[in-house]
Amino acid sequence: MDNLITNIRIGASHEPPPHGPWSRVVLESTIPLTPVIAGGGAEGGGIANAGAFAVRVPGVRLNMPDCIIPVHDGLVATVSASSRGELTLLEILLEHAAPVSIRLDEGMPYQLEIRFDSRGAYSVLKDRTLAIDPGHGGRDAGGRGPVNLVEKGVTLNLAEYLRRLCSSLSIPHYLTRDSDVAMPLRSRVTRALARSADAIISIHTGIERNRDIRGTRVQYANPNGREMAGFVLVEIARKLNLPDRGVSSVETSAGRNPFARLHVPAIEVEFVTLSNPVDEGLVRSSTFMHRAALAILNGIKNYYWHSAGD
Repeated sequence: MDNLITNIRIGASHEPPPHGPWSRVVLESTIPLTPVIAGGGAEGGGIANAGAFAVRVPGVRLNMPDCIIPVHDGLVATVSASSRGELTLLEILLEHAAPVSIRLDEGMPYQLEIRFDSRGAYSVLKDRTLAIDPGHGGRDAGGRGPVNLVEKGVTLNLAEYLRRLCSSLSIPHYLTRDSDVAMPLRSRVTRALARSADAIISIHTGIERNRDIRGTRVQYANPNGREMAGFVLVEIARKLNLPDRGVSSVETSAGRNPFARLHVPAIEVEFVTLSNPVDEGLVRSSTFMHRAALAILNGIKNYYWHSAGD
């Protein structure tokens, strides 16, 4: 039997301990593996540094082409694997430093599991309250997709996915609405101020007359939200592989934007363009909605790390 890496599995859990939060990479092979840490180290009490965590696995080669696997789960950015003769090189690109553990399991297939504790990645949000604002509601249905999916329901659905993520990661948060009720814009701002929100994330979808237009746009509702909008757009575009429609300012009539004078970031996330048939189909998938919520949360996380000088 050839000495082969037969599969590379990527996984993440965003549940509370002991089930998470963690990110892991699993190599499956035809023989027992003897990994060697080649750089980025597990030194210092098993802490992997931010950047490249490199592992050399001698005596075995990939049963697949060399590859770069995009992950973007909040801790692991990408996983690269390549063969050099009877040697496999693995490079895991980490966005933050993290405790790492390595486990070898014998059997068929043999497994090498590299697991990173991702609690530290989200620690920057532990003392920040996020106001999650599902756009529209009640008689204000918002836009409508080609197959009659209504924006107010889509935004509430995504807000619920985001709420679950925040709850599992112990991130303070609340929803401005959790049912199909009308909520005037000024009432949303009043609620945010009453709960001492550190950021306001309004969930919307794009609506265009031209149904060929699709993708993600993030708008900032006040100057403090401009930089956060950029971080969120980057994460959504690369996590969901959607067209990037850019960052722009919320277009409102003069004096009608109650977010404008707030001292905390306020953004509107049009995570898909609902008027496009492809985008409307995507939001019917629970997997897609979870990934969209995770991308938004990771964009916010990255903004605060950047603001902290990490």
